[in-house]
Amino acid sequence: TLDVPGDASLSTVLPALASWRQERRREATVNDWRYGISWKPVADGGTATGLGGTWLVVFPEGRATDDVVRTAAEGLTAHGAQVVPLELNTSEAARGAYLDL
Repeated sequence: TLDVPGDASLSTVLPALASWRQERRREATVNDWRYGISWKPVADGGTATGLGGTWLVVFPEGRATDDVVRTAAEGLTAHGAQVVPLELNTSEAARGAYLDL
């Protein structure tokens, strides 16, 4: 909104309108710089490629049966990946042990 009273004179409205327009242009320019994501559907019947290879599924200690961990591992396996689970001990003492991985 322009933040001017409805009965404001033209000499009040025009500078407010010019300022509003300039701000919209700046916002449009910044929006053009932003990263955009677009999705394109894949036609049915196309050849799907499997993932293949070994995939590391890393999760915090005690979370191996969480839905998100299980679903990720199952999804990778279903697409041809060999899944290697790695349960991390998140304590301060254990952090140094993972540096060599």
